[in-house]
Amino acid sequence: MKRPSARTLLIAFGLFTVFLVWRFPYRTLRGYIFGEIYKQTQIRVDAEDLAPSFFGWPGVHLYRASIGLPVGRNEELDLFAEQITARIGLGGLLPPVPKVSLSIYNLQKGGNLFVSGSQGNNQISGSITSEALNLAQFLYMGLPEPIQGAMDVSGHFNYDQADLAKTTGEFDLLIKGFKIPAINYQGIVFPAVAWDEVKARLSAKNGMLDIAEGRFGSAKSDIRGTLSGNIRLGRDWMASVLNLVLKIQVSEKYRSDPQAATLVSFLKTFELKTPGEYGLKWSASLREMSTNLIAALPQKAE
Repeated sequence: MKRPSARTLLIAFGLFTVFLVWRFPYRTLRGYIFGEIYKQTQIRVDAEDLAPSFFGWPGVHLYRASIGLPVGRNEELDLFAEQITARIGLGGLLPPVPKVSLSIYNLQKGGNLFVSGSQGNNQISGSITSEALNLAQFLYMGLPEPIQGAMDVSGHFNYDQADLAKTTGEFDLLIKGFKIPAINYQGIVFPAVAWDEVKARLSAKNGMLDIAEGRFGSAKSDIRGTLSGNIRLGRDWMASVLNLVLKIQVSEKYRSDPQAATLVSFLKTFELKTPGEYGLKWSASLREMSTNLIAALPQKAE
């Protein structure tokens, strides 16, 4: 029998490796992989099936997956999705910095979410994108009903841990059908608030965090307004100085609601020339606001 050539042996070994990787029963490793994830992060992961990702950076696909994220002492946020893809790559070359990305498709209650992040010596970098993400599956905050809305967000950041003023980034946010349920705070009831649209655009560079656009509600909303200004970033958040102006317009219907009496009474101090219009501003550092109650209270904006 003629001995096979080295080329034939290499081809055979290559085909064997490809089919071994392709046909390997990865689902048998689910228990071990998910157990290690829980041991290291306390995040519970489960999936009906999983498979390796061969395109782009190496990763793994999870199909019909569930994730349990610890959000409190004894609470867990449960998310369910048709597919989750996790990858590990490089976020920088000099020096090499590992980068982790997570793509979540078709969440059970609606939306897609894509996040990535990496951490170097003094910087944390990341990005986030969402498509029609249903906030009801995330925002409970101890409320009797979840906060509602479909969120589209796109942004990236480079957070400098040593000097906050060197932080850069941009974010664009759009929430449609945003609704906050009625809140009972120590016996004081605040009526539910619904905004058909909330928009925000933030930009951080040259030591400033600018609010290029901040708007909530429309002419049909009971409460609508704008947020403008900036935050002058210091070496840390407590040294940062706020220069913000919040202008609010409240409908006659809302002002006449007995449940809104507490909020309307508070806003009365900041009423502008037109009834139902209010202006509040803050001009102080976070350190001043944390140590001086007068600095923490808003002033009347003109």
